[in-house]
Amino acid sequence: MGIGKSKQTGQIDRLVNSIWRNSYFRGLNNLYSKSISINAARAAGAQGPTFLILDQVDQQLDKDTLPSTLTNLSINKYNQPLLPNVLPKGLKTLTLMGFNQVFSAGVLPSSMTDLSLPNINRQLKPYSLPDSLTHLDIKQYTGSLSFQVLNELSTLEIKHLYPCVTAAIWGTNSITITCNKFSPWINLQQTPIQHLKIHLNSPDRVTLKTEFIPKDIRSLRLCGFKIESPGLIPKSCLYLETDIIDLNTEFIPSTTIHTFYDDKGKDDVSNKI
Repeated sequence: MGIGKSKQTGQIDRLVNSIWRNSYFRGLNNLYSKSISINAARAAGAQGPTFLILDQVDQQLDKDTLPSTLTNLSINKYNQPLLPNVLPKGLKTLTLMGFNQVFSAGVLPSSMTDLSLPNINRQLKPYSLPDSLTHLDIKQYTGSLSFQVLNELSTLEIKHLYPCVTAAIWGTNSITITCNKFSPWINLQQTPIQHLKIHLNSPDRVTLKTEFIPKDIRSLRLCGFKIESPGLIPKSCLYLETDIIDLNTEFIPSTTIHTFYDDKGKDDVSNKI
């Protein structure tokens, strides 16, 4: 049932208006609905909710539609244009399932830290992502991120990890990357990254080249890769996690502590430093 499509929209609007006028509910700051209309969401906004989850929105979001107090917004299905001055300025977390639209710089608030657009695969425009992002989920994206540096980014989910993507993480100190395809020509050697976790979700392992590993790396997790030569892991690396059962330890520095990683998170090198 989509927003704006239900015959009961008017009844739902009146119900939500009634609920939020009731003093008992005014202290609530969360609202979840599978089928309320945009007008109902706006009515709820009069009482200042900070968290809003909607199941499906079939119409374009317009200015002043969403409560200005929102810090967290999740829509389970939204694939309409996203225009400037629509999202609340204080929004920190945004999840839009099904979204695959081009949007311009300034559309996403500068306050945002967590962005999930798991279905987007159209080329992102330059500077369309807030510099403040710490988490970015664009797991179907195959385009470039070379137009922007995201120094605060600590988690990146992307379909293809190519050199045109790594520019975005050039200034970060610690990051976790999940991807489905990996270019062996990626060079992170001169980056300031000291803590790196990379998960390659592919049936075929990729052989890493020396240039990929940051020269000052301290903790490293490699899943889906091969280590087939000495010198690949820098001596600065104190902790190494891999999913390689039969890793030849002659290929890692004697000062590096190696742990087998089983995808259950029992051993986490980021907590050891």
